[in-house]
Amino acid sequence: MTMRSLVLAISLLTCGAASAVESTMPYAVVKRLPRGVEVEGAIVEARSFSDATGEHLVVVSHTDEPTGQSLHVVHLAHSGAEPWRIVGHVDDEVRDCKKEATLQLVPGALVVTDLDSDKHDEVSFAWVKSCRKELGPDALVLVLMEDDAKYTMHGSTVLMAKRRDGTAQQLTESGPARPPIIDAALAKLKPFATFATSAWEAWKVQLYVRE
Repeated sequence: MTMRSLVLAISLLTCGAASAVESTMPYAVVKRLPRGVEVEGAIVEARSFSDATGEHLVVVSHTDEPTGQSLHVVHLAHSGAEPWRIVGHVDDEVRDCKKEATLQLVPGALVVTDLDSDKHDEVSFAWVKSCRKELGPDALVLVLMEDDAKYTMHGSTVLMAKRRDGTAQQLTESGPARPPIIDAALAKLKPFATFATSAWEAWKVQLYVRE
């Protein structure tokens, strides 16, 4: 089975433990960045929200160059009349890939929460990356970010295909199931770790549909 014989649709499957992960705090989808705010690359998604610390803006952008691709997530904040300032950022890249490069935000995987009820919201997101020709799982990274504090999980996606009866079946190209690696700082924070583990189950699924 090759990638040419399949159409990839990265999707959230509502089967078993995997389900859509929703923001629990109000946010707005940003169509145009505020004056004075600039980001690198093309904007993929941007959201704004408010909490007890002020106004916040999270922007995901993507850069595609001859030498590779870059993904950028920038968290900015301000209060009152002060200018926007960067309080946290995450960057990743795929460089010098001679095969098929993938680097993109998982659809739906950008959520705003207040898991520890401290009136200081967190932002969680996940992306996939790979450099390969044959069908296979992508590397998956999940980040939960509270200002400049970052908590991460690393692992790989799971390839699924829908049967004719509508149920999902894992493809053999995924290989054996491997648990994600949770960083020590995240593991110590139970509300964050519980949420991240649940989100991982939803965001790790890649649904392949035959042409």
